[in-house]
Amino acid sequence: MVQSYAVAYAVAWTLTTVLTLATGRHLTMLSDGPAHPVLTSIFAGAVWPIVILGLIEASVLGVIESVQSYRRPSPTVPREAAEVVRLP
Repeated sequence: MVQSYAVAYAVAWTLTTVLTLATGRHLTMLSDGPAHPVLTSIFAGAVWPIVILGLIEASVLGVIESVQSYRRPSPTVPREAAEVVRLP
């Protein structure tokens, strides 16, 4: 049982390390990247559960924002320019 958890963790560590390194090389310019991209990727792979939780949190926040903007669209006319009618 412990061995299967260790193997699963090692596989996820390897996948996260490779994906982080590939994404980092794809998204950064040569002068903007970290000083040691491989070590940074290995560290990200070691803490992959935290990386996965961060990705899930960012996705959930994105969904919440899109739902809120869908439910409450921004006004097309500013409040100051809108006609105000007093209620009796």
